[in-house]
Amino acid sequence: MTATLKPSRPARLSRYFIIPGLDTEKGEHITRVIGTVVFGLYIAASTASTANNEVTVASSITAAYLLYGLLLLYGQFDRWMRPVPRRIVSIIVDQAFYGAVLYAAGEISAPFLFAPICMSLGAGLRYGRGYAVIAATTSSIFIVAATMTSSYWQHQPTFVSAYVCATCIIPFYIFRLTDVMALMLRTDFATNIANRRGYSENLDDLCKIAQRDVTSAALVFVDLDGFKKINDEKGHAAGDAVIAAAAACLVSQLSRFGAPARIGGDEFAITVDKLENHAELENAIDKVLTEMREIGRRNNCALSASIGVFYFSAELPVVQKFVAAAADELLFHSKNSGKNQCTTSTGRLFTAEGKLVSQEEKSHADAIMV
Repeated sequence: MTATLKPSRPARLSRYFIIPGLDTEKGEHITRVIGTVVFGLYIAASTASTANNEVTVASSITAAYLLYGLLLLYGQFDRWMRPVPRRIVSIIVDQAFYGAVLYAAGEISAPFLFAPICMSLGAGLRYGRGYAVIAATTSSIFIVAATMTSSYWQHQPTFVSAYVCATCIIPFYIFRLTDVMALMLRTDFATNIANRRGYSENLDDLCKIAQRDVTSAALVFVDLDGFKKINDEKGHAAGDAVIAAAAACLVSQLSRFGAPARIGGDEFAITVDKLENHAELENAIDKVLTEMREIGRRNNCALSASIGVFYFSAELPVVQKFVAAAADELLFHSKNSGKNQCTTSTGRLFTAEGKLVSQEEKSHADAIMV
């Protein structure tokens, strides 16, 4: 049984940035301008003590890069470049600037040797792993070109080799570490499926998918009936075994439709994003109901499941709060109707808050038809 988790999205990684706001594109532009001004002041101070052609060239390159940063900050490129190519061009220009300064300034650029690595990490955390690959690759190319042709760096071959390897490899090791951390934060270790944090992120993704295509999306809530009695009478070890078996059942029967998650003690959710038809999902849920009873029989206890299935609809709000409330209402309808059954949203009415409307309340003005 494996965890069904998606890679962490860049927008959720703002906590990895030391500077607040750097996880946004505008924050990147502001930091670029500030960093360039700081570097320009450093170059100016270096010019006072070491005036030569290389420093003059570096000053000119810095001035041009500052102009580029200001144009980005004020959105001058937004008019004729879409976000993806704009970000790629920005990454290439950033790394090209540092390569040019490394070539022109030589030893003076040494205090900023960490810059390419920071640029690669920032691009990856901000926009995704693909951008980190682009940044690290272009960084290595520009650094190799600069150091092989620079009169200063040609005399430092061992350092240059180590530096090129570091700028290329370190970002990927760090991203591997953040992947492991993200997986740990989003995994329920008793069942090895997503925990409530993972579920919340999956549901957020699901709502975005449903805004484009509601026909492929659904949310399934599962609650184990009789689990508390198992814990009380047989102990927590037996309860953990039942939970693990129930999770394995959900993975086996429903993971082809979406991502299972444990969202509470004996509560599970499946964010369905691969729905082709309702009957196929409901047939799989029938197998889940049968297998849950079998898990109880194997553990010499009474166990069943109450299930609620909310199908996304163009007539209903596609937001987390409403969808979760509606699925929860359907689950409790199953539980209050005798347990060991599934209730779907097909043909049912909900209020604007996601509350299930009874037959007697169908005339209420705020009821919405699925």
